[in-house]
Formats: sequence, structure tokens, C-alpha cells
Amino acid sequence: MIKKPTYNMPFDPSKINMDSKVLSLYTLMSRVRFGEISTSSYQRNEVWNDIAKSRLIESLIVRIPIPVFYIDATNEDEWLIIDGLQRITALKEFIINDDKKLNPTPLVLTNLEYIKELEGSTFDDLPRAFQRRVLETDITIVFINPGTPENVKRNIFQRINTGGSPLTKQEIRNALYDTQATTCLQNIVSILDFQLTWAKGKSDNNRMALNELVLRAFSLWFLDKKIIYSAESIDTYLDQGMEVIDHCEQEILALKTQDFIRAYKIVLEIFDDYAFRKIDSNNTKKTPVNKNIYEMWMFSLRHLNPKQRNILVNNKKKVIFQFSELLKIKTFGWAVSSRKSETIQYRNEMLTDMLMDIINND
Repeated sequence: MIKKPTYNMPFDPSKINMDSKVLSLYTLMSRVRFGEISTSSYQRNEVWNDIAKSRLIESLIVRIPIPVFYIDATNEDEWLIIDGLQRITALKEFIINDDKKLNPTPLVLTNLEYIKELEGSTFDDLPRAFQRRVLETDITIVFINPGTPENVKRNIFQRINTGGSPLTKQEIRNALYDTQATTCLQNIVSILDFQLTWAKGKSDNNRMALNELVLRAFSLWFLDKKIIYSAESIDTYLDQGMEVIDHCEQEILALKTQDFIRAYKIVLEIFDDYAFRKIDSNNTKKTPVNKNIYEMWMFSLRHLNPKQRNILVNNKKKVIFQFSELLKIKTFGWAVSSRKSETIQYRNEMLTDMLMDIINND
């Protein structure tokens, strides 16, 4: 008897619930008009110019087929665009020109390739035959339906966005959880001025690297130690954190956000410009900021109350000295550079024990 080969699948293919449908462009624009399609905030600032938008409209008029759209239809009342955001934005700007709030600057056709006579036209300027042709264009949409697991959605996002400049993992998370989780992370980035410490003052966060950096530590306020130390990878850990934050009650989320911000500021109070860096007792050399050091400091402060945190601030010289001594321990220094679960646990426990020793002997 021939043994069938077995394959290690990242997820159960039978749980993928997708289908394709042909809809009129008018139906899609109706959804846009009534706010029933979410234009995810993960989208970078690499937007189409008016020439690219005009060429898309021209394609519809001359009946050149346009690519398939991918939409997450898990929520029937609010579809989420997976692929096709630039096209839908261009169509909205041209067709929905009677709603100044939704479309403050309607698209005017420019630099057309085939029908030069239409340059300078808005949708209302088109002959009725062309208006009808645009609105009655059939488009193909691939829908991700309810029941498809979140990890499958993330995989689909990645695979669809492999052309050009692929989406980062955090851009994909932001697209999937484009509600309170994304907004919360962005607010923390702004409040704590993460650009100053982590991006050398640059304001560019298009690839959501700073959002991911907040998520690395903020997830500690939501996930228990078992999950933190047993996650298969940093991406699995971040995915779980993003999902829990997105489903957290608003009142609890607000409290955790405030506590996270206070904890972050405690580190700044103690170390000033040397926060989240490898240091020596004399602070003679400023090394680059270190994500693992940032993560373990936030982990340790997460479990301290305001009084205990203030003791550390009042004893900051001792904190700085003892942390510099801790970094001299070979096994600890190695753990700071590792992402293995056992080393993450080791460095977290070592730092926490150090801080508790200072607190208890105050």
C-alpha cells in the first residue's frame, strides 16, 4: 500500500471561504457613497496622480477591462478593501462629484491617451452615453466571506500585495484591524513623539514601523506571560496583540493606554537621551536604541504600581548603574540580542528582579 504524502499547511485550506461575483460599478459606488466600504488607513501616501486616475476612467469609457478587486466582506455593512483602493478612490473622485464632504475636489480628466476630446471634463460633462457606460461597467470582485480565520486573511493580504512594493506585516495588521487598534497605536506614536527617539526625528511613518514598535510593548498590557513566551514568532505575538487590542472595551483600553504612556515616560525620566540603549556606568558613548531593551523595560514597568515607579525615578542613578552592571553579564548581554522565548523570559526576569531589589531596599 502506497503511503500518501503529508504536507505541513500553515492553515486549513477548507476554512477559506471566498467567491467571486460580477457587480456593476454603480453598485460599488453606491456602497462608497453610503460609507459602506472602508478605505483602510494602512494605505501609504503613494497615491495615484490625476493622470493615472484619468487613464483608469478612460479605460472604462473605451471598454478596456480593469483588474479584479479583492474585498473582505466579513462585515456585510462595511466591506474592507484588500486590493483596489487606488482604483476605488479614483472612481469615487470622478463619479461622486455632488458630495463635497465625501469628495471635496472632483477629478477632472487630464492627459488622456485615446479620447483627447474629453480632457478637462468632469463626470457631469460627459455625454450621457459615456456616463451610462461607466456606471454600467461590470467589475469582478473576489470576496473573503465570514468564517475565514484571521490568519488566513493575513496570508491573503500578503500574497495579493506581492507586486511592486509589498505591504509590511504591520500595514497588513492595520488593514485587518482598521478600527480602534490602529487608531490607538497611531495616537500613542504621536503622544510619545516616537519619531524623536526611534526615527531620528523624521516624521515618516508610511510603512507603520512606529506603530509596530508601539505594538511590541503595548501588547504586554493585554497578553499573559504564557502567550508572550510561547508565541511561535514575533509576528504571531504581534498578531495576537493587535487582535486583543482591537476587541478591548474602550474604557479599559483608555486606562491601559494611559498606563503605558506613563511607563514609557518613566524610562525617559530615568535615562533621558540614553533611554532604551545599551549603556555603561559613565554613559560615555550613546549606542543605537534597542528594541529588545525597550521591550523588556516596558515589560518590567508594566507590573509596577505608580509608587514603585516613582521610587525608581528617585533612585535613577542607582538604576542606571545597576542596569549597566547587568549588561556586563555575558548571558544577559547575549539574551538582549536574542528573540528566543527562553532568552526573552530570562532578560525580563533579570531586569524585574533588579528593579524590585532597588524598590525593596529604598
